[in-house]
Amino acid sequence: MRAEIAAPRDAGTTSRTVARGSNVTPAASAARTSRSSNSLRSTIAPQGVASGQPLVIATRLGALIVPAVSGSRSPKSMPRSAAIRTPSGEMPSPQVFARGHALRSSSRTVAPPRPSTMAAAAPAGPAPTTNTRMSAPFRAPPGNPGPKSRIVRRWLTARRTPGPLRGRPERGAHMRALWIAVTVAVLAATGTAAPSAALPGYGSAESESERRSESLFIDIPSAQSALETVTVVAARPHAAGSRGDYALAIWLRDRLRAAGLNAELQPFGATVDTPRTLRLELAPPDDEAPPANPRHRRRAPAFPVVLDLADRGVAGDGDGLPFEAGSGDGDVSAPLVYAGRGRTDDYAVLARARVDVRGAVVLVRAGAGGRGAAAALAQARAAAGVLFFNDPADDGAGRGLTFPDGPWRPASSVERGWIGVPLNIPVLPISAANAAPLLASLRGVPGPAGWGGALPVNYPLARGPGRVHLVVKLDRRSTTLWNTVATIPGVRGDQSVVVGAYRDAWDRGAGQDGAGIATLVEVARGLGFMLHGNWRPQRTIVIAGWDGGEIGAVGARAYVGAHRVELARGCFGYLNADTAVSGPTLAVTGSAAIASIAADAGRRLPDPRTFAAPDEHPGGPAAPEGDGAPFLDLTVPIASVSLRGPFGVANSADDTLAFATRWSDPDFHLHRAAAQLYGIAALRLADASGSPYSFSGYAAVLRGGIDGLLKRAAPQSGIRIDAGALGRALGRFASAAAVYDRSSPPRPSDALTARALDAVHGLDALAYGTAGPGRTTFADVVSARATGDPALTQAALRRAISALDRAAANLLF
Repeated sequence: MRAEIAAPRDAGTTSRTVARGSNVTPAASAARTSRSSNSLRSTIAPQGVASGQPLVIATRLGALIVPAVSGSRSPKSMPRSAAIRTPSGEMPSPQVFARGHALRSSSRTVAPPRPSTMAAAAPAGPAPTTNTRMSAPFRAPPGNPGPKSRIVRRWLTARRTPGPLRGRPERGAHMRALWIAVTVAVLAATGTAAPSAALPGYGSAESESERRSESLFIDIPSAQSALETVTVVAARPHAAGSRGDYALAIWLRDRLRAAGLNAELQPFGATVDTPRTLRLELAPPDDEAPPANPRHRRRAPAFPVVLDLADRGVAGDGDGLPFEAGSGDGDVSAPLVYAGRGRTDDYAVLARARVDVRGAVVLVRAGAGGRGAAAALAQARAAAGVLFFNDPADDGAGRGLTFPDGPWRPASSVERGWIGVPLNIPVLPISAANAAPLLASLRGVPGPAGWGGALPVNYPLARGPGRVHLVVKLDRRSTTLWNTVATIPGVRGDQSVVVGAYRDAWDRGAGQDGAGIATLVEVARGLGFMLHGNWRPQRTIVIAGWDGGEIGAVGARAYVGAHRVELARGCFGYLNADTAVSGPTLAVTGSAAIASIAADAGRRLPDPRTFAAPDEHPGGPAAPEGDGAPFLDLTVPIASVSLRGPFGVANSADDTLAFATRWSDPDFHLHRAAAQLYGIAALRLADASGSPYSFSGYAAVLRGGIDGLLKRAAPQSGIRIDAGALGRALGRFASAAAVYDRSSPPRPSDALTARALDAVHGLDALAYGTAGPGRTTFADVVSARATGDPALTQAALRRAISALDRAAANLLF
């Protein structure tokens, strides 16, 4: 199950009506107070940014809590000076804090920086850790000059007044008025604020402290900084193992260091495919081919049409020829067959129409599932080769305007990919524009309803008469790739939380996965800012930019292989920022244990209108592919939070900064919101003294798995699935999970936390299965049943029942 909630396009960029003071450490504050004891040295920490949350004002006399001003101003009403111009790597000024780091919304798109080289876009140095004085008087937002705003403004102006004028009686009156306003606010708040519910894994006092930490973090991610990151990422192609990939690895390492984190490159070996020879030619039917010789009109050239395989993109600067990594090599000439979406049902349709695919090159409409599974099925049917294309009905003109006039895929665009299964036959991705003449070369009866697409040609059930000549030859070389990994040590060094996104791309990759890398950088900036104070996470936080994400998540797999023992023993969650931003719709997927944490993070954003309330338990089937797969193989719970929208240019040369700033997120406020969501989720997992998990979401996933077992078992004779016993065990677990989620343990302890972690490991294994082309609930039972052995099947059922009972026992504290 996936929670998807529509969000306004201007969400997440609200301004603050209370000024934020300078960023100051306790030591710096004490030093300044000792230097000038006669003046009030107060700083307003950037906390309480959510509606109704308090601000903590630290002074030399103590801490005062002031209720936050309710309501917010639309970013569209900001003055032009509110646009963020802070260079990447610098801490935002107090004025930027006051405006919420939001880019000014307008009908025009944000003009991105244009670094001449990647080095030019890199930050100049580490973020400052000391207090920064305001360089201009505080100016209240237009139309909202409240009394406190005027007092603060006059006080700040008086501080900069030189000479004896600074001691005028009016200044003392202003300060008395400020203290009166603060005192009245404190008295008004006394006894009226309702205590917030405790967070999972936190006590009451710990929950309030955690919310203050989250409020401090929320103010740091910046739309402008995210724009700068995506500008650098998309500046040039950076396929895995290329020079651009290595340069970006270095840049990301330096950027994480500038945020105040310990970051390093972790090299590992991998095999990378690059194209050597790609060729596709079409021999149309005899009645359409021009004569080779006027004297011999019956003879036609063998392959007169050579198709242009390039994906140049709208800007015309695409990198190389599109190919499928992991394809087999081949040079084949064969009849063409359109095989629908390449599923088992599609081949059954062809068989009923007496269309034989053996020895043919099959043309497959992509989008129904993994390309590896479709290519493997074609190979199993004895096809000679596979051509994948994206039909306009799925992500192109059949859905709406195409890029640059809209967000959908142009007919000339090619989506690349990775096969991921052993393959001997050649496979090649082509554009819809190239698929049209191939389909036109076929002669046959129309297919059933839903068989065709949106190209202006027939989609017949036929073998030929068109023939194709397909050549695919790849160079496979062993090389070094580089993960960029930053670590924030926790109090409990044996426990960890990992936040990651892949860094490489098939071309420029502004959305895949420049958005994910921008999210990591903004999370690092926020956590780095908090490290300058007294904050330290309970669990170690790892922020990782994986290499080789597009070729089978090899970077994430290398990291998991190198840290397998400690991850299996103490990793409390992996947050996967894959394509974090492509539109305004919030989607949460992942393990039920932590998906609710990721979904609840949306409620902590500064503007509660940003997202509607997500489902209570959004933990549906976790994604089978991607960088989360190796973590899930270890039964480490994973979650992915993404802001989604039409993204027709995926894995093509059109995935550029121009697309991002025109369609995905023109003002980059959604990139800022994504970073806030991931940062809050990471803090919830890392700071909890107890178990941060929720368990009720597993019940629906496992119940669906039981229904699937019954359907699969029906055709099998002699194998009985005791669904009653399994259902009763699930009922016992569901009751224990409901009690656990309603009432956290009275006193978080290491023993109770270890039991909850053990329960998650067992439940993830039951709910999401093991590695493969897909995730299967009760995978152990399904595998045993596939052997046809009743004894093995019953033993697997007993193990599943025992795992459910063990999980229920772990939750009874």
